[in-house]
Amino acid sequence: MAPATPSRLPTSSRLPGDRPAVAPLSGLVPARDRSLPVEPALTGLLPDAGLRRGHVVGCGGVAARSLALALVARAVGEGAWLAVVGLPTFGVEAAIEYGVAPERIVLVDADGVDEWAD
Repeated sequence: MAPATPSRLPTSSRLPGDRPAVAPLSGLVPARDRSLPVEPALTGLLPDAGLRRGHVVGCGGVAARSLALALVARAVGEGAWLAVVGLPTFGVEAAIEYGVAPERIVLVDADGVDEWAD
């Protein structure tokens, strides 16, 4: 049996309501090219005026945790998730005060992380 050629494929696939079964992808932007939003006052701290997907942002100094929470609050408020790894003293209450929904926080214990590499 010969493989299907473009001329043998259906010319039109429609869903109920006369909607096309396949939508064009030309207007979509890959997730890696979209930044997660931050509060306008903090956009100057980041090269893309937002949090780039797939990248790590480090915060240091006496207000590091407060700055980190301020950076993620808007993105989490718009549906993103917050993963906190290896920080057993992370303050969920403080995150809530910044507007971070506690149900969108994932706490990961990093004990024994050196053993994972073996």
